[in-house]
Amino acid sequence: MVRHHKRRKSLTDLERVRFASEAAEMHSRLLPYLIALSPLSDDYKAVTRLSLAI
Repeated sequence: MVRHHKRRKSLTDLERVRFASEAAEMHSRLLPYLIALSPLSDDYKAVTRLSLAI
């Protein structure tokens, strides 16, 4: 028999803080790619879309 865990409806306060911190870190890691790429390139546009989604 497979047991299923009950999912929570929201993040804990600690998870919210950690999530915001990790999203900010990911955004900052994407910046060097944006600086190095031409704004007209497809890769630049893809990185920009990812950054905005984060």
